Amino acid sequence: MRKVLLIGVRGVGKTTLARALAGKLGAVHLNGDEYSAVSFDSGRAEVDLLQQARQLGWIADQIARARQFVVVDFVCSSEASRIAFQAGRQAFVVWVDRVKVDHASGCGGQFETPATYNVRVTSPGTVEQWASRIESAVRRSVGAGFV
Repeated sequence: MRKVLLIGVRGVGKTTLARALAGKLGAVHLNGDEYSAVSFDSGRAEVDLLQQARQLGWIADQIARARQFVVVDFVCSSEASRIAFQAGRQAFVVWVDRVKVDHASGCGGQFETPATYNVRVTSPGTVEQWASRIESAVRRSVGAGFV
């Protein structure tokens, strides 16, 4: 899979890890917060988050169709938002689960445990170590025919 989605609560290190992973993969990096800042005016209503997930997913699909890796870091706090993101093309999902409390209001205090994911990032290990592990797993998924 060339479309990689990093999910998790705010402040957990998704963007830092996404940047490191994008560098290793030679990937385009898309940041959900930056996209939201320029695309949405109405805050973080669930409808807006689903629309944002669909749009970011579509953009990522276009990049992946060009046989380019794309790494997206996005809270994706609900299963519905993860489904919306993957509507066009399945993603390699990385759950960044390094803190147990959502210390920002962006998820409304709610983060649904993902039903499925490819890699779960937990506390032990540096950003560089995790980026290397994830890079290997993503490349294996592409080699296995999951493009």
